[in-house]
Amino acid sequence: MKRYLVIISLIFCYPVFSQNSDLKKHNLSLKLVSKLDLGEKFDLSDNNVSLLFRDQLLKKNISVSDEDPRYFISISFGWKYRRATELKIDNYKGFIIDKKNEDKVISEFSSSKIRDLDESIRVLVEEIFNLNNRMDDSGKFIDISDHFQRMDMKSWNSSRPDSHGPALIFGDHTHKRGGIMIGLRGSYSNSEDVLNDNVIFNQNQITQFYNLHVYSQRITTHYLEFMYGINDKLTISSVLSFLNYKSNYLNKKGDDNYISSSGLGDTELQFLYGIFKKNWLKFHLNIGLIIPTGNNKMDLPYQLHTGNGYFSSLIGSTILFQTKKFSGGLQPIFRSPLHMNSKNYKLGNFLDFNYWVSYLLTDNLSISYRQNYLNKGPISGIDEKLDIKDMILNNSSNYGHIIFDNAFGLNFSFSNRSLINSRLSLEYSFPIYQSFNGLQTGNINKINLSLQYSPGGHKNH
Repeated sequence: MKRYLVIISLIFCYPVFSQNSDLKKHNLSLKLVSKLDLGEKFDLSDNNVSLLFRDQLLKKNISVSDEDPRYFISISFGWKYRRATELKIDNYKGFIIDKKNEDKVISEFSSSKIRDLDESIRVLVEEIFNLNNRMDDSGKFIDISDHFQRMDMKSWNSSRPDSHGPALIFGDHTHKRGGIMIGLRGSYSNSEDVLNDNVIFNQNQITQFYNLHVYSQRITTHYLEFMYGINDKLTISSVLSFLNYKSNYLNKKGDDNYISSSGLGDTELQFLYGIFKKNWLKFHLNIGLIIPTGNNKMDLPYQLHTGNGYFSSLIGSTILFQTKKFSGGLQPIFRSPLHMNSKNYKLGNFLDFNYWVSYLLTDNLSISYRQNYLNKGPISGIDEKLDIKDMILNNSSNYGHIIFDNAFGLNFSFSNRSLINSRLSLEYSFPIYQSFNGLQTGNINKINLSLQYSPGGHKNH
């Protein structure tokens, strides 16, 4: 039985073996990434090699014309002296370009050390047709700038709009050595109603204990992100932030006012170390430090300082997957203060756990769904300059929570030449579960926006 299976396998594999043998024999290299429509017209560049190519196409009843062709075959070649005074064509290379699809390159071919030019062209054309017959309609175009980095469709495709996490997921991917990414992100959050645990308190209940009734908080954050591949395993990521806080409150007479602050936030520095990358699956560690570059010196409530005033550690991991239409990821990140600040307090430990899934609608557009579990621990210590009876924000007992968010997003990658290698993401999130320590403003809704650019292109990550 085994003998028959071997024979059958050899029969079916013979065309592949034969193809590889012919290609090696003539020093040919051939790549095809999209199926050719052989009913369309072909045009070629004007040289000796192109003329031989044209003859082979005509033998296969392919229409060759310079009037409104679908495909253009660009061929160049090099000479070599066969004798002291006689030149012969020694090598050639070329591309097949789809003119009706933004001049995308769908095939690359080359040959070197040519012995028989006629036979080399014949074998090349034959193999193009063989490959085309075995290809289904799922093949994708590639840009010449990527230099055929995505020929293997089983490998990770970083040009897809869903290849990164949603708008406000940081440290979600690594870069190859020398790869760079610059990102601009923004987040706007609005919280209303005062809650204890998950129960809403009204103004009359609040003013029994506090002079002022803080009924809403708005936070606008701008991020500047930079990523660099130190080597193929290690990527460094830095995030600078600028924050704007505004808390609206009422006094006991019902007069409306607000307290606000703005400035540079703390800087987050991460080292992303790749553990494994196997086709559709990636996994890396997130290890970092939060540097106290923000302002913690003003006499403000705990949550209105733009900086914490101390160093914090960061540790976590990220796992990503990608299939033909779906992608997703999972990222737990834990942040912990390393010491007290100069005001003799520190905020609680912070667990930020995200997982998401995306669906590819087109080559440039995807939708995403994310869930986020946030767990902030209570404050340790106390700022003695704050009047606890003034407002809920001054009371260290009113800090810490568990929030479970739903988030829906759109992700777009640009194909326009002036914006190529850029990615835009938009996301809206809202809570489906919230539990607060003490009294805090809740019902936090967020809008997140992200624009990322990789100067070296998608081949670098």
